[in-house]
Amino acid sequence: QNIPEGSKDSELSLADAELALQMKIYEAARKLCEEHHLSKAVRRSRLQQCKIEEKKLKKLQEMTFQLRLERGRSSPLPAFNISQDLGTSDDSSLSDSVVQDEEVTSQSSQPVETDPPLVSTHSSVDGSFMSHSVAPRSSPLNSCQSP
Repeated sequence: QNIPEGSKDSELSLADAELALQMKIYEAARKLCEEHHLSKAVRRSRLQQCKIEEKKLKKLQEMTFQLRLERGRSSPLPAFNISQDLGTSDDSSLSDSVVQDEEVTSQSSQPVETDPPLVSTHSSVDGSFMSHSVAPRSSPLNSCQSP
């Protein structure tokens, strides 16, 4: 409670820096796993090390995400840009939410207002960005219907 605002930001900056470093370590370990002409022992060792680095990365992602939520940051995106597994799960939940949004669109009969967000979601390459652009989309629909 007595912690100055600047030190909270520095704690988050430190977590982001650790996360970025761990991401580089994980990427290097993953690339080493992909090398050809390795003995079985070396390949097994590299795969094991890659899994260890991936676990560390996911732990840091969760920690950074929690820090961002606690600090009231509007976007915890840097924590999501790293893991491919999270991108896959976002895509599957995205398809479910798009269907739900289309049902809301057909009930409200306001297709003009929902077309621009659909275009922006499809133009996005990163799965985490798409999930965040879907979440606010339902909010404007509700606010447009209430007045």
